[in-house]
Amino acid sequence: MSSSQTFTFSAERFFPRRIYDLISDVRATDPVAAYKATQTRQPRKELAPDGKLLVLAADDPARGVTASAGGDMALTIRYDYLARIVRVLLGGVFDGVIGTPDVLEDLCLVQQVLRENSGPAFLDGKVFIGSMNRGGLLGSTFEMADTFTAFNVERAKHIRCDGVKMLLRIDPDSPDTARALERCARVITDVNHAQMIALIDCQPVKRTGERTWETLLDPDEWARAVGIAAALGETSTRTWLTVPRFEGMRRATEAATLPFLLTDANSPPDVTRLLADVSAAIGEARNIRGVAMGRNVLCPGTDDPLAVAGAIEAVVRRRIDPETILGRIDQARGRKMDALTSLLADKELVFEGGVQAAGYAT
Repeated sequence: MSSSQTFTFSAERFFPRRIYDLISDVRATDPVAAYKATQTRQPRKELAPDGKLLVLAADDPARGVTASAGGDMALTIRYDYLARIVRVLLGGVFDGVIGTPDVLEDLCLVQQVLRENSGPAFLDGKVFIGSMNRGGLLGSTFEMADTFTAFNVERAKHIRCDGVKMLLRIDPDSPDTARALERCARVITDVNHAQMIALIDCQPVKRTGERTWETLLDPDEWARAVGIAAALGETSTRTWLTVPRFEGMRRATEAATLPFLLTDANSPPDVTRLLADVSAAIGEARNIRGVAMGRNVLCPGTDDPLAVAGAIEAVVRRRIDPETILGRIDQARGRKMDALTSLLADKELVFEGGVQAAGYAT
């Protein structure tokens, strides 16, 4: 295995481009195939049976967020982005994924291709969370609108999602906040009727320019925001919240008894510091139950996304200290990178498309 200084993750080495090309062809010739693929996936029976939950956040591109440690436009290369998501989920160290419809459908198509070619059903038993309001595009004049432009509750339920995620940015000076609160409250009520979870990414923010807002990292502001988010909807029984790591973060988690997932929004794209943040947060607040992390896991520079995800899982679930994990991480880098390429070597891909979609309304 290689150190982080010498290892370079290669999408081509891990994820056969033939799978990607086949999916692209199917998208044009059989649009219903993506839906059918969602119906062959076996959902998880219990969301968090051990009280922990680690989900991969794969919804950044839909809001115009394109930059990562891999470059300013790294998240716009769908082949590479999809390869990294599959790498983590196939490795089995994270419980599931948050995504917009296009991403979750792409993943289900990948699984269907693998399933029909003697490969692993890597999404079976995984948590699926549909991302909803991606309409507040980064840097736009309407960024704070945060309109629901992706999943709705009915569709998320129909494709066997376990829940939905919504962004709720709270700016007392913006009228968009009042509209966002009302929309989110309605969704939370609908989610409970559908027996799904509502994952609320609430953030206190302030305007810093004509088209820029920044997330406040003041503990009291976060406590207020958490209190507001926790009270939305007719019941909070299925509400989870997110919080980034910052000084005084515990003040935010003390504002509700609800479970929290730690995000990487305020964490550096460096595995050493990221693990330190996760370990400190888990130790600081009992109701931080896991993570909802994206760019810093998927695109950690040249490092292996699965090795980073595995290190985070070891901190969250097994409470291994970061120093010990860093001493072992080289053993995980690049492991089974050829699992899919060797499986499909010299094999003509078969794709029939899964279950019949009788009665499906496009």
